[in-house]
Amino acid sequence: PSATPNQLSARAMAFEEIKSATNNFDATHLIGNGASCAVYHALLFGLQFLIWMSYRHARDAKTSGELAAA
Repeated sequence: PSATPNQLSARAMAFEEIKSATNNFDATHLIGNGASCAVYHALLFGLQFLIWMSYRHARDAKTSGELAAA
């Protein structure tokens, strides 16, 4: 059966899309920090999203240059 307009379908998002939507995880998108992650907000596809970035992933990404400013 086909989805109605009110149903959302799952879609994988590329890390680059999330990085762009959060302006490279800029502090202006930061909502708060938890014990193991930082929480950001972003607008993707016209919808508001919360994005959890684990501190371990962020540290590993920065070490590899993955989050380097464009």
